[in-house]
Amino acid sequence: MNRLLTLILILLVGCSWLYCQQEGSFVTLDGGAGINNLNYTIKGGKTSTNIGTTFNLGYNYFFTPEIGFHTGLGIKSFNNTCMLNLRDSILSVDSEGKTFLLRTQYNNWTENQKVTMLDVPLAILYRLRLGDKVGLRANLGIRVLTPLSASYQTTSGSITTTGYYSNVNAELHNIPSHGFLTIKEPQKGEISNINTAISTFAEVGLTVKLIDKVDLYIGGYLDYGLNSAVQPDKKQIYEYNGTYNGMIASDKLKEATPIAVGGKLGFVFDLSPKVYTREEMQVMRAKQMQRMQQAKEKQKEAKAKATNRAQMERDKQKQKRMQQADKQRAQRSKSKR
Repeated sequence: MNRLLTLILILLVGCSWLYCQQEGSFVTLDGGAGINNLNYTIKGGKTSTNIGTTFNLGYNYFFTPEIGFHTGLGIKSFNNTCMLNLRDSILSVDSEGKTFLLRTQYNNWTENQKVTMLDVPLAILYRLRLGDKVGLRANLGIRVLTPLSASYQTTSGSITTTGYYSNVNAELHNIPSHGFLTIKEPQKGEISNINTAISTFAEVGLTVKLIDKVDLYIGGYLDYGLNSAVQPDKKQIYEYNGTYNGMIASDKLKEATPIAVGGKLGFVFDLSPKVYTREEMQVMRAKQMQRMQQAKEKQKEAKAKATNRAQMERDKQKQKRMQQADKQRAQRSKSKR
């Protein structure tokens, strides 16, 4: 599976590099939140829905004006809460080598689980223009969800353990030195049995043009897992030696499929070159001709001003020479007298 994911990522990066500068290319950046859960059931347990988040960097390439391809990378979190009320029994051996029945009572034992996964979508993309500035977009495809981190933390309730020895028909309790006690302290740790999961998804939203090449995106998503994200384990939730393994990493849970529904808000950046209509081209050519004509008139006007300044300078110099000549003649006449 890891080799397959590596190959998929290489192909995605290659496709993005190949098409990112061609007509019909778009980059999306969005984030959102919704009911993101790992759907599972545990005997004696009651699960509740929690809010999870999603952040995505996407790449879209349209082969036709309406149909395209969508992929990218994202981070999605799944949050669960389960309250357990269960009486469990398992055959155990104490420190003296005697066999007994370990009885564990979970009373309103509440645990929160958080799983963060890398999200790689592969989908067919459809778009429809609804107006000059508004459009519709819809995706349909699959997600490859690879675990990045998984943890649990308990918040309330208690665990009480007792030991039943059938050979003496006695049940021991409240003996901490022998492992028979009541636990109320919070427990937390990592979940180690999370696997890569595949889910189908559908997404639909509206785009609203903000400025040239940038649209606002508002949409919603729905995911449904195709396989379990949990590898079944044989561990007890709480073991006789005092080890707490958590609900997901126990034999009480066989499968957990990712399910998510929520909303998104983001931006769409158009990387494709602008395509002009015939009318726009005519307007652009008319404006270009107007600018050229204005430039010629300004050049002609500047040349005329320069010619006038030169003529005025020549007239000024001529007048100055005439004044000097008159002054010299007056001086000569004065000297003769």
